[in-house]
Amino acid sequence: MNIRKPELASLELAAVVKELQVLKEGKIDQIYQSEDYDLFMQVHTKEGKMLLRIKPGKFLYLTKHKILMASPTQLCMKLRKHLNGKIIMGLQQIDAQRIINVKTDEAELTIEFFSQGNVILCDTENKIISLMRAQTTKSRELKPGLSYKVPPLEGDVFSVSAELFNRKMKESKKDKIVTSLATELGLGGLYAEEACARAEMDKNKAPKELSVKEKNELYKKIKEIVKETKTPKGYMFEEGVIAPFPLKNNKKTKEFQSFNEALDAVLSKTKAELEKEKKEAAYLQKMNSLQHILGEQMEHLKEVEKEAEHATSRGDWLYEHYKEVSSLLDKVNEVQKKEGWKGVELFLKKLKKINSIDLKEKKIVVEADNE
Repeated sequence: MNIRKPELASLELAAVVKELQVLKEGKIDQIYQSEDYDLFMQVHTKEGKMLLRIKPGKFLYLTKHKILMASPTQLCMKLRKHLNGKIIMGLQQIDAQRIINVKTDEAELTIEFFSQGNVILCDTENKIISLMRAQTTKSRELKPGLSYKVPPLEGDVFSVSAELFNRKMKESKKDKIVTSLATELGLGGLYAEEACARAEMDKNKAPKELSVKEKNELYKKIKEIVKETKTPKGYMFEEGVIAPFPLKNNKKTKEFQSFNEALDAVLSKTKAELEKEKKEAAYLQKMNSLQHILGEQMEHLKEVEKEAEHATSRGDWLYEHYKEVSSLLDKVNEVQKKEGWKGVELFLKKLKKINSIDLKEKKIVVEADNE
């Protein structure tokens, strides 16, 4: 998993679920929901109370950090009604799908970690009681009252045989091995690259160009990776990568006792950290607002300064040519008394110093560059 885009691949989900078996036979005490709609399931086990964080479409893991909870949504209330006080009878990944199923004696909870994600609550006969979002696609329809249906799976990396793998490589329409392994086999990008690295194979080579020997070696390394998910640990590598087992060409920076612990260390935040982030966000928003106001005021100040400069320039010119302007005004007043404004217009048109005349507004514009 790359923590810059945290989403559990199928192999990673298998590692998480392997470690979540500690919740089996545990009693669901309460279900919470955070402000960003993450679900938190508190389970009382033989080892004490444990908190499972669920972010549909992304990830789930055991966490030691209980964050601020929001008012429960209708779905959260339904989950409480049907799951609180119930014993977890089973918790498993469905085939190689990015889907897990939590089974109790009275209801089942299915969480999907692909696309936008989904949370589906079903009764013991697989009928949907409630769900996060209704869906209608070519392969299935999800809504209350219908039976829950698992979407089709293109490639099952857990159960693929050597024969099927060879055929997939031969028939692949992808131009690179790494792309074919990631999508057509369901390894995901990180582990498709890891398989190529372990097999010492050029990941950009076309799948159809692989020899029988190369296919066998690549298949062997893929099965080796799958096997390692059954005994997971937590590893952090450079460039924000975490995995449930060592990666060949990635430099390890930290090791954890479990994959869940690694996920918790990277993805969880304490209440104090969340409160700090909120305060910093509010402060940043206020600063941005003040910067915007300051910017507008600076622009307005520039306009005022420009106008003041222009007014000063006109004032200076008037001061220098005061006698001429005063004389002109006296002459205009004299002509107006004798001949009216028509006479003024004729008088002014004879003068070359006049730029424009507006008798209606009683306005005369004098050319400033004339002396």
